[in-house]
Amino acid sequence: MKAFATVITALCLLAPVAGFSQPAALKDQVLLRNNFAFKTGQKSEGASAFLISQDGKTYAVTAKHLLTGDMGIEPAVKPSQFNATIKYWRFLKPATGETVAEVDTLLAPDDDYDRDILFFSIKTIKAGVTPLKVATQAPVAGDTGYVIGCPYAEPACNQNIYAVKYSGADNTGYYIFEQVNKIGKISGFSGAPVVNAQGEVVAVLRGGVTDDPTYGSMVFGYKLVGTPIAP
Repeated sequence: MKAFATVITALCLLAPVAGFSQPAALKDQVLLRNNFAFKTGQKSEGASAFLISQDGKTYAVTAKHLLTGDMGIEPAVKPSQFNATIKYWRFLKPATGETVAEVDTLLAPDDDYDRDILFFSIKTIKAGVTPLKVATQAPVAGDTGYVIGCPYAEPACNQNIYAVKYSGADNTGYYIFEQVNKIGKISGFSGAPVVNAQGEVVAVLRGGVTDDPTYGSMVFGYKLVGTPIAP
């Protein structure tokens, strides 16, 4: 993942799906927005998150780099300090700002920011947002997938769906997806789900590049397939 360090500073957005049949599972609202504050006074709102259902329990998932200067959190909050310093972390519907869920505890905190994923247990949750299922099998090259997200430039957006194709993985836990549609340089997708053709989540979006001379056009996310949720 370090090879992408120079191109992650701005997240990229895909154009909405054209010519692809969306999974039926994505007809429901799944995308959430983060709103959080720490006891130190640091606070922020934005980026993306989602819920997952596993072993009869519901968890919230987003990207770990939201705890850093990428979301205006300076100095960065170490995950190992999270549970002692958090004031609140809420998940909102993107368009309305309605609170859907609130964090209880950050699970299995570790301070490796390259492992760009956070799992939360939930203290309160309301109806209206559907948890995703986690895929049990990794994608294979050429598989169609979808990024679910909202650009900051669309304040009325609840969720858009964008087509990608899986191209491979690196050795640090990241899946790489080729962009199918036109890309715009719009931020706000950190922590968004990347799902397979069945609507099962396979990765948590970290960033992307557009027409890079080395990498081409792609998005990449930390793999969720086979990633354990430990208490």
